[in-house]
Amino acid sequence: MIDSYWVVPETEDDIEHFGVKGMKWGVRKKRDRSFRIQKKTTNKGKSSTYIMREGRRKVGVAYVDDFDNGSSNVDWISVKKKYRGKGYASKTIDTIIKDAEDRGRKSITLDALTGSPDAVHIYEKAGFKKVKQMIDADDPDAWYITMERVLSKKGQ
Repeated sequence: MIDSYWVVPETEDDIEHFGVKGMKWGVRKKRDRSFRIQKKTTNKGKSSTYIMREGRRKVGVAYVDDFDNGSSNVDWISVKKKYRGKGYASKTIDTIIKDAEDRGRKSITLDALTGSPDAVHIYEKAGFKKVKQMIDADDPDAWYITMERVLSKKGQ
């Protein structure tokens, strides 16, 4: 059974925390000047959706949840295949971090597949550290890494 929470509307060929197979780090396609990130909040401000756009086109999405303990979790980050390699995921992660710091969050966590060095590289570049590794019970070959970024307090 697929949890409908994880279904991302209007996206296809998503990166889904798995990285871009064969992408060379530091090699970037030209970023469109009209790129912007639109934030929408739901669930009384505890859930945020970051929509990546080139002009009017939706090119990616990220979902973040806030918890009562002061931490936030990046549930999902996805960029359509055609728009990968332009730094949109990195820019979105940076926006999520800045937004969380501005709101006084203590940390941000996320899970990534170990078989996705590109995604892990993006998160490490943004200051995330590996804190735990686990096996997916449904797929023993899929190892997940939990990563965390401790945030500075606003104004420091």
